[in-house]
Amino acid sequence: MDTPMQRSQLSRHNSLTRALIILAAIVVGILFFAPAPLDAKGPSNPHTVLSNRGARWNAAHSDVNSFSSFVANAAPLNQSEDAAEAAQPARLLAPRNPGSVIGADNRTRVQDMGAFPFRAIAFVQTEFPGGFYLECTGFLIGEHTVATAGHCVYSPGLGWAHAARVMPAVNGAVQTFGVATGNEFFAVAGWVNNMEPEYDYGAIQLNQDIGKKTGWLGMANLDNSMLDRAAVSVTGYPADHPYRTMWTMTSSLRRVTATRLYYNIDTYAGQSGSPIYNARFTRACGYCVVGIHGYGTAADPRGKLNSGVRMTSAVLDNFIAWRNMP
Repeated sequence: MDTPMQRSQLSRHNSLTRALIILAAIVVGILFFAPAPLDAKGPSNPHTVLSNRGARWNAAHSDVNSFSSFVANAAPLNQSEDAAEAAQPARLLAPRNPGSVIGADNRTRVQDMGAFPFRAIAFVQTEFPGGFYLECTGFLIGEHTVATAGHCVYSPGLGWAHAARVMPAVNGAVQTFGVATGNEFFAVAGWVNNMEPEYDYGAIQLNQDIGKKTGWLGMANLDNSMLDRAAVSVTGYPADHPYRTMWTMTSSLRRVTATRLYYNIDTYAGQSGSPIYNARFTRACGYCVVGIHGYGTAADPRGKLNSGVRMTSAVLDNFIAWRNMP
């Protein structure tokens, strides 16, 4: 027969065993069910993620080559701003390689701001140290994640943006879906450390799940045969047209490299970060982004075409990791 001391020791042993089992279950849950697992200790490469908060990690490789658009059904709010809020800031930065209008301007103004995919494309105003501002375009890729160009969140000489106002489908002084605030900014080592155009992409994490109202665009890593001469659209907020109005143009890709897409679609400063997406809705992916616009003809070795970052496997891995962050 067990003595009282033996029974007490046995009870403590059983309690410790149960505690260890529960702890092991928690660890397993974290390892196997956490979204977008990250490798914080991996060696640095041009696609290594950096953030304004000092984070550094490598996104886990994903076996998928796309994720689909989501079309939300929320009605637009159409809130009007006062004139002071809707005015351009005094200390507005000029981009290094603004987009270019190639010949006649063939962009058309978007009229129905509540239609998809336009409702998921946003005017992005980022603020940098010293009170400087940069105005770009971005687009929702999840509930609270906006994709954009790397130079819209990390600027040479000024460093990281520390604040952002993101206005999906804004139309002049009319905030179609309100305003979200950026609270964390991401880019990659190839842009932050070396300013290389093929790595000029990034993301903004928002303070609210505005994507539930706007929906979001999908993304796809397509092979050369699918991209060659594919019809694509570039849609954004160019600074050479009335302030905070959205413009779009569709044409075919003219040149495709391993990391870049080139096209004769007219763009201008302010359209950096615009989605380069398939011109027709597809059953497989919806409106799917195949690249991020960033540069005018000055960045083309041949001096003729505008260009952006191609959606490669490594680029897609980062965007999947960013959109899966809580």
